[in-house]
Amino acid sequence: MPGEASHFAVVLERIARNALAQFRDISDVDLNSPLELPESNTAFVLATHLIGSAEYWVLELAGGRDVQRDRGSEFRATGTATELVARYERWLAAMQELRKSLAVKGEEDRGTRRREALQAGVAVERRDPEELSGIEAALDAASGRLQRDHLA
Repeated sequence: MPGEASHFAVVLERIARNALAQFRDISDVDLNSPLELPESNTAFVLATHLIGSAEYWVLELAGGRDVQRDRGSEFRATGTATELVARYERWLAAMQELRKSLAVKGEEDRGTRRREALQAGVAVERRDPEELSGIEAALDAASGRLQRDHLA
């Protein structure tokens, strides 16, 4: 997957691996404990929202897969670091699979989906899904780091 899409995939993988490193060292109790700050989320909620966003933007919008995202439930999520690690690793593997399939099929032209959507009369945002995912993932990762710093 040459070019810009490959660059985004590298950036997204780095963000996901950094997020994994952030919550691997947090106990499950701390992972699910809210901070004593108004309207703060738990680290588990932030990590769940980050991966839910990545699954949606990369696998569904860019990859055409149905990920069945329930964004609202991301903000009520609880669980273990082991569950998060497994979900992140599944997403990383699926993203690599998508990269390979795009390269094999020669579908690197990002404008193809946009043209098809426009022809079908669907409103299309100016930014590509991969770019938006990178932006949202970076913001969510930064938020997670801030919360982790407060746990220490």
